[in-house]
Amino acid sequence: GIARKLAAPPACETPYAAKADKLPASLADALQALQADTALCSAFGQPFIDYFSQIKRQEIARYEAAQDKVDWQRREVFSRY
Repeated sequence: GIARKLAAPPACETPYAAKADKLPASLADALQALQADTALCSAFGQPFIDYFSQIKRQEIARYEAAQDKVDWQRREVFSRY
């Protein structure tokens, strides 16, 4: 928007309400959307997008393989904080 000098839309209380059905509902959906986003792929570079996507696909696989999903989340996510 800045490079093309686009005007910002008017402010509102719920900016994503109209697009809520279009937002990815899972990490897998988000990765697919990321791979399809030419602007982000161009900005970050395709090698980075591919590397990031591979890491996140491995995360999905570990989650799906976990018998105890809550324990997996504690180990994988909460341990980082």
